[in-house]
Amino acid sequence: MKTKQGVHIHNFVFETILGILEFERLKPQKISV
Repeated sequence: MKTKQGVHIHNFVFETILGILEFERLKPQKISV
């Protein structure tokens, strides 16, 4: 059984990744350096 702290960290990382992916999706596609 995992500790609650471990689960909390995992959820934080998961939410962060989702946030980054959504940010990239919402960003204008034509901005490419």
